Amino acid sequence: MQNYCKLANGKQACCYCVTRKHSEHVAALFREAGIPAQHVDGETDTSLRAAIIERFRRRDIKVLCNVDLFGEGFDVPGMEAVILARPTQSLTLYIQQSMRAMRPDPETSHKVAVIIDHAGNCFRHGLPDDDREWTLDVKPKRKRHTTTAPITMCEKCYQVYESHLRSCPYCGYAKPAAARELKQADGELQEIARIKREQRMEVGRAKTKKDLESIAIARGYKLGWVSKMASVKGIKG
Repeated sequence: MQNYCKLANGKQACCYCVTRKHSEHVAALFREAGIPAQHVDGETDTSLRAAIIERFRRRDIKVLCNVDLFGEGFDVPGMEAVILARPTQSLTLYIQQSMRAMRPDPETSHKVAVIIDHAGNCFRHGLPDDDREWTLDVKPKRKRHTTTAPITMCEKCYQVYESHLRSCPYCGYAKPAAARELKQADGELQEIARIKREQRMEVGRAKTKKDLESIAIARGYKLGWVSKMASVKGIKG
């Protein structure tokens, strides 16, 4: 609640929860705080679910809590925030859920997505709009591992950035050569700013496969990247 009010107050947000009970509980907490919220899941009556989604599109509901319902194929351009309240080892699911708030809104050209990650998924997979090389080639299965993505948190401004950089690109603080004690504050979220913003925004603005193909050719990506990104963004044809 506190982090939504601090980082995305009043914005349309979709909250991804672990279980039905968890989702109902989170929605109730939002309502108790005076924030219109509702829960839906796969067992919600079809007509009721449709009515709740329509109220969300009309902005009568600010936070829509769910369990594995709106990871893909859910297009609400006015939605500006997602709340990741469930961890996932699936990179695809992580990107799909995060992308719900990253779809262009023709009525808001300056829209900026707010991703509130309570589950630490960014440390498992990196930033949701990182450039990745996708392939359709079959690769041998590898054992799952829990190595975190190569990003680090600045000790001064608490922004998250790529670990290979020698200093924070936001405040200029340089990582010390010697190990030092880190201070940690429980429950305090910090904004994860984008690196290479213009390049990533170009992918975000792509609306057709032709747009994605032009980006892939210009950047030297394999064409398999086009199919994967089209699937992630919900582009058909």
